[in-house]
Amino acid sequence: MEARNQSRRFNVLLNGVKRGSPSDLERLADSGEWPTDLDQACQAFSVLLNHLKLEDVPALHKWNLCGIESEDEAAHVKRRTASQVILSGLTKMITSDDTTKARVLEVMQPYLPGFIAWTTFYARRSANLYLEPYKAYAVTYHACWIFRRLMEYGLKDQPDNPCLPQLVESALNLWMWDPLDIPSSMVPAISASDYMRFIEPTNHLLLLCTMHSGALRIAIDRINTLKKKERREHQLTHSFNFRCDQWANTFRKDKEGGDPPTAALWTILHVYESLSSGSVVLQKNLDKTPFLSKALALVAEVTLVWPNTGKLCLAVEVVNLLFPPQSLNAFAMTHQVPGLIKAGLLDIIASGHLVPSIKWSGGNPLWRLYRLVYHPRVCDAVVSATNAMPESKLKALAANPDWNKFQDVVSDLRNVYSVAPPLNRNEVPLCDNLFHPTMSQQVILKDTKGVQCSWCHTTVYCSRECQHKDWDLFHKSECTANRVQRIVRQIHGGWVSHRTRTLFFVFLRGLLLRKGMPHIKDPLIIPWFDLRTYPHTMLQFEVEEVRSQETEYGEVPFGDARSNAILDHFVENGGKVRLVGFIAELGEYHVFALAWFRRVELGQGTGPRMWHSVVRPLGVHVRVVKRPWP
Repeated sequence: MEARNQSRRFNVLLNGVKRGSPSDLERLADSGEWPTDLDQACQAFSVLLNHLKLEDVPALHKWNLCGIESEDEAAHVKRRTASQVILSGLTKMITSDDTTKARVLEVMQPYLPGFIAWTTFYARRSANLYLEPYKAYAVTYHACWIFRRLMEYGLKDQPDNPCLPQLVESALNLWMWDPLDIPSSMVPAISASDYMRFIEPTNHLLLLCTMHSGALRIAIDRINTLKKKERREHQLTHSFNFRCDQWANTFRKDKEGGDPPTAALWTILHVYESLSSGSVVLQKNLDKTPFLSKALALVAEVTLVWPNTGKLCLAVEVVNLLFPPQSLNAFAMTHQVPGLIKAGLLDIIASGHLVPSIKWSGGNPLWRLYRLVYHPRVCDAVVSATNAMPESKLKALAANPDWNKFQDVVSDLRNVYSVAPPLNRNEVPLCDNLFHPTMSQQVILKDTKGVQCSWCHTTVYCSRECQHKDWDLFHKSECTANRVQRIVRQIHGGWVSHRTRTLFFVFLRGLLLRKGMPHIKDPLIIPWFDLRTYPHTMLQFEVEEVRSQETEYGEVPFGDARSNAILDHFVENGGKVRLVGFIAELGEYHVFALAWFRRVELGQGTGPRMWHSVVRPLGVHVRVVKRPWP
């Protein structure tokens, strides 16, 4: 009998909701009236959503018109109330199992286009109407929680659902439409509690979109379709800087820190990293703004101020986000990491080393940088970032042994690379003709105008004569394959340019003549450096060991005809020529370099101006081999 009476009361209440009765809508929102029976709950959702029809949504060009809601004020009140009741119902059922949530989403599916459109409309209408945070953010807060609940009910797991792109676009709009994003001195300061209550839901909603592959792909596709001079493209770029400033204005003077502000800034940077890594358009636009340098400077600053007592450490979380412990691919290593270092990544790592309580999950990032710093771009970025640090910070870091070890290596590399000759487009750094010394009196690595292979662009020569000689001996058989490899590696960041080869040449000379280099009596022993280890490991290989050297994944890096000719030439001239090589990581590739010089007495010619006068450079051969990749 009681169940029958309860069902009758619910049906009466539901009929009132159908009519749009304000009192019945409010009763349904009450904690005691929302049905616990799944079928009744689905009925309630259907009735409520029927008040939010897609065909009734005003045209997009009318969304900013004054007075549009006063044309039928009662209907708008009914829709707003129905939307609030729906959110209340979704929240009350959030602990349900996945089957129940899937059933609810299935019932809501036919109405979702209208529901999402009306929710976005009211959020847009609320922008810039009030200056008090509670009033300004009331509707956007409500909209963010609605969309978040829909994601949690399973919409995020349905990449083919036509409503997911609509929701993702609304999430992007809410990120860009902050109600207090106005140039006004009247805007009040936002407290930390108000930020976490009203602003963080907007940021967290877009974070959810970036953490699920289907929604992330939709967001990136939408960003990439923004027209070059479209106002919304500028608005999106501006929104990242605004969100960064908004966080800084709220938390920068906070001396306590803690997990909430840490997670809030991490959220902004995660959204940046996810969207910019998939959108060249967004990345280029943000590179023109101070967003990244501002955000990373904030992280470095608060790392030294906030006590490291929470579960989350901002420096560790941000470094692991932007410079993950897992191996970076070649494109990220050569194109993204140098920019991150200059923007403030190294400054954050340095600040972290000044706080003894910080423990780096995933390992010390200095050693991750150490494996990459051999590359000229990374080395240059580290030197620039170090030079930009204040003297007081560098003095404090001088007491940190890990920092000193890292900087010793960087200093050595800087000194080595400083002897490289300056290049312009008319200068040729190398001559890939193995028999260049016997054919030409030109000194390589000087101002010689030369040519590169016009088809593959992988070899370069000081003269046509050297090019013809090399073509007949080696390049005719390797040119086509080299072209294919060069194109693929340029796309993925694994292409080693002639300029970089020159710098590797200089680097190998520096390794050969560095202080403490052991004297090798046997002229046919090849010093071989493993740049993947700390400190750099030096092995001593015989010629046949280099020739037959095989990687752990079955590749023979020096098994090609050119490499064999170099090794044979070395054996024939073992008393006059010195070979030296290295292996290093380049993302999903391994780089193998082999350089040969006119034999010198070890220990001589270490001055930066002694490049041409003491060591006669003969050539360098670089092999890039694809390695197994996660």
